[in-house]
Amino acid sequence: MKSLETVLHEKEEQLLDLQQEIEILRNAGQILGGRVESSRTNLNRSKISQTQMIRAVLLEHDRPLHVDELRKQIKERFGTALKNHDLTSVIYRAIRGGAFFRKEGVNTFGLIEWKRRQGTKSAMRASRNSRKA
Repeated sequence: MKSLETVLHEKEEQLLDLQQEIEILRNAGQILGGRVESSRTNLNRSKISQTQMIRAVLLEHDRPLHVDELRKQIKERFGTALKNHDLTSVIYRAIRGGAFFRKEGVNTFGLIEWKRRQGTKSAMRASRNSRKA
């Protein structure tokens, strides 16, 4: 039996693939001069939460990102302009709830399920603390 985390990761990967396919079809439609935006697509896009957008971008890059890069990638990928303080508010709310994200450095965040990665401040701190013990 697969773990919940494994199933969740697989579904997120499938979602990313579908979003990329949709974007390709939209671009093809624009090139051919047809109307490509359907109301159903717009409704589905608006149902993606800011937390889901942040998580999708982090999954795609597979490394912690600074808020500036997160904002830029969300704008490119989802067409949603967010302010840095909005992003940090969403992320810190999730962190306080023990879900999704972890702080990796100054305004730099990763996913909670990622193990501490070498080179991040939190990884260096953990390494330093383990040597002291």
